[in-house]
Amino acid sequence: MKSFNFEPLDVAEIERNLRLLQGRKHVFEIRALGTDKGTWSGYFDSTQYAAETVVKWSEHNRYEGIYTTLNRVHPGLFARAPNIWKVADNRSTTSDNDIIRRRWILMDVDSNRPSGISATDEELEMSRIVRDAMLDWAVDHWDSTVVAACSGNGSHLLLRTRFNDSKESVKSFLTDMPRLMITGDDERQLLDNVSIDTAVFNPGRITKLYGSYACKGYPTEDRYYRKSLIEKVIEPPNGKPNDPVDGDGEKRASEPGTLSDESGIRLV
Repeated sequence: MKSFNFEPLDVAEIERNLRLLQGRKHVFEIRALGTDKGTWSGYFDSTQYAAETVVKWSEHNRYEGIYTTLNRVHPGLFARAPNIWKVADNRSTTSDNDIIRRRWILMDVDSNRPSGISATDEELEMSRIVRDAMLDWAVDHWDSTVVAACSGNGSHLLLRTRFNDSKESVKSFLTDMPRLMITGDDERQLLDNVSIDTAVFNPGRITKLYGSYACKGYPTEDRYYRKSLIEKVIEPPNGKPNDPVDGDGEKRASEPGTLSDESGIRLV
């Protein structure tokens, strides 16, 4: 049986991943679920301090998963827990109304398995194959940064958006686009065994804090705890990656080089 003991989390890895997702000068939330004391949460304006805080806490606490907000939160939320990591309730965590602009679109691919358990290697690989088919499409068609990641039990594709896309347009994108993105017969057959989550369209969505572990259920020989990680970061072909300092990279919808799909989201 796999051990409950983990290698310590890496501060540098988590800080680097946070900087990619959040930029350097913005407020964001980190949230831990499934701990012995319930939910932990904190709002941070420093990726370095956040990484150090979470890594130190993880050395002495069990958790099911650690997450971070995907999109830009209202800077006033910093006052809820300013660089403080504490037990929290739902009223003090980020809601859709607390988001001031969208930064990422998450495509979450997971194997079809009972809830509350970790994935097998085979199940994880199936999710990765489907995700990679969408990644190939995104490399050719998306006009901003694309990130491929492993959640520990499934596979993520994060698409950086420079538009403040509505919930409705993102929901439509997540519902309609996979069938256009996944064209290979082998990958399409795997869609009977995996699900692409269409419920992650809301702006207050959290995603895995990449570099932390996914700890669903109890670890067994074939369903064990894995570390989440960012696998690939692909910048737009124009050689001008999104600036992680200001993190906004605004772009008008009328700018040449973009078009709309059925969802209203702009593509190359």
